[in-house]
Amino acid sequence: MPFKYHIGEININKINIKNINENIVTKKKENLFLCNNGLCKIVDNDVYLYKLIDKDAEIYDNYLDKYTLYLSNSYWKSRKVNNIPYSHKTIEITYVEVKLSEYSKNSMVIEIFNGKIIDLYFTSNATKEDFSLKEDISLFIEMIM
Repeated sequence: MPFKYHIGEININKINIKNINENIVTKKKENLFLCNNGLCKIVDNDVYLYKLIDKDAEIYDNYLDKYTLYLSNSYWKSRKVNNIPYSHKTIEITYVEVKLSEYSKNSMVIEIFNGKIIDLYFTSNATKEDFSLKEDISLFIEMIM
């Protein structure tokens, strides 16, 4: 499972997404069903209930000399269920995954709901010390700020 990184100084309300057009971009829309005990997704015609296992993030100051890096330790635990609960709300999230090259192992992910950016993070199997990850995050930050 890839690591999920956030940069604290990125204001999602001020992101300039016009500069990401020239890169490798993949868009995926996903319907989520929010219910009282988690969220449901339909995967290959089966319904799964996901519960967030919330854990404290690891925080690293002065990442790339001036940013605060958050390494998320939270994850989703899933189990197959028979149906989507009657009491639920359906939402559609668009995931925009940006890579700097076709074979890059690092990505920037932008989540959009109702036309508004709701989250931005970086995913990678690399550790925070990895040179390639640091270089890619720097380029992504330059691209959107």
